[in-house]
Amino acid sequence: MKEEIYNTKNEATSQILNAKDGRELEEIRISYLGRNGKLNLLFRNLGGVSAPEKKEVGILLNQTKDTLNQLLADKGNDLKNNLRNWFDPTVPGKKPALGHTHLISQAIDEIEDVFKRIGFVRVRYPEVEWDWWAFGSLNFSKWHPARDEWETFFIDTKSDPKLGPMLLTPQTSSGQVREMKRINPPIRMLNIAKCYRRQSDVSHTQMFHQFEGLV
Repeated sequence: MKEEIYNTKNEATSQILNAKDGRELEEIRISYLGRNGKLNLLFRNLGGVSAPEKKEVGILLNQTKDTLNQLLADKGNDLKNNLRNWFDPTVPGKKPALGHTHLISQAIDEIEDVFKRIGFVRVRYPEVEWDWWAFGSLNFSKWHPARDEWETFFIDTKSDPKLGPMLLTPQTSSGQVREMKRINPPIRMLNIAKCYRRQSDVSHTQMFHQFEGLV
């Protein structure tokens, strides 16, 4: 029986040392030290050993069990440490999932594409504007409600002697005047821009987008 114990010990030791992961190590433990494992079967057969050898064989079985338990624990720690410390700088990184174009940007692209097909040119003008461009050039009266500070965001800076106070553009129409000042007809312009007004409710925000064309 001693030879069988030694063979079982050597076989188990080899499998433990070559285990690749925790799952395989647990399968080895069950195979040898589980209720129906090979080593426990040898313990059950101890009753068939002659009296002179029983003590020696019993000691050998217990020593083998202790050895295998220690090997399993050491190998388990090694596998955990290797997993924790493993790093291969040559392995390609995981690419983050790509997002998509914002819905507003999609709408702008679609609008611009449609108008380009019929000869319009996209223009861009300042979001920070002067009162004259935003209101005066568009024939807003001096006392028009839109020029009130409760409707328009005015910039806390010195007013221009000719253009008036500085503000956040409340509509894209100032771009029409600027485009007519910039070039002579024919004009086919498309202006898509952010606008700002001091109004907000469930369907409006203080910053929004407008688009308009001028022929």
